[in-house]
Amino acid sequence: IIDGQQRLTTLSLMAAVVKFTALDDAILGVRNRALRNAIVNDCDSLLEGVGCRLTLGPDDRLHYDNFLAGGFAYNPRAPRGGVIRITTAVKKIRNRLIAQLNLQPRYIDKSRWLEDFADWLLNKVELVWVVVPDKVQAHLVFQSLNSRGLPLALGDLVNSYLQLRAEEVRTHGSTIMEDTTTALNAIETILADDEKAIEKDFYYRYWLSKMGW
Repeated sequence: IIDGQQRLTTLSLMAAVVKFTALDDAILGVRNRALRNAIVNDCDSLLEGVGCRLTLGPDDRLHYDNFLAGGFAYNPRAPRGGVIRITTAVKKIRNRLIAQLNLQPRYIDKSRWLEDFADWLLNKVELVWVVVPDKVQAHLVFQSLNSRGLPLALGDLVNSYLQLRAEEVRTHGSTIMEDTTTALNAIETILADDEKAIEKDFYYRYWLSKMGW
């Protein structure tokens, strides 16, 4: 997957959050079991085997698999000064989902709203699958398709360029992608989940200030 890896990961996390919310009596009460079990089964049908089709880094893979296995009970402590991206994403998704559920007056209304949301997520979200023969063609198609709609953001161009040259080895022995990942991980550690910095394209502007393009 050249483009869309994060979207697919986020969608699968959303399905998992819906599933574990449907099992949560503290949020939905103890009734409406048949409806809630149906939601769980629908989410399981999507999540079955989805992890093996995603290419995640070792840390992300560990936390992703553990969350799918343990649900909300899996809540590891981030290292000092660090951030666990999977659990941060899960918390944000869960908080926004609960905020919507809290707008519903009765437990049955909460369950029905969750059912409707699960139906939208599992059956109405559409993905476009473009298959190309090699990585170079993938990036050319990516740039071509995106250039016909809204202009590509600087970050999109940087991402495409880096992935195209990701395996090139630099003079000191590491690849371009390894060096870039190290730098961005340092930035993420400093910013943690500072949404204001992310919303203002901090990462992209940082790259522009350092690299000049």
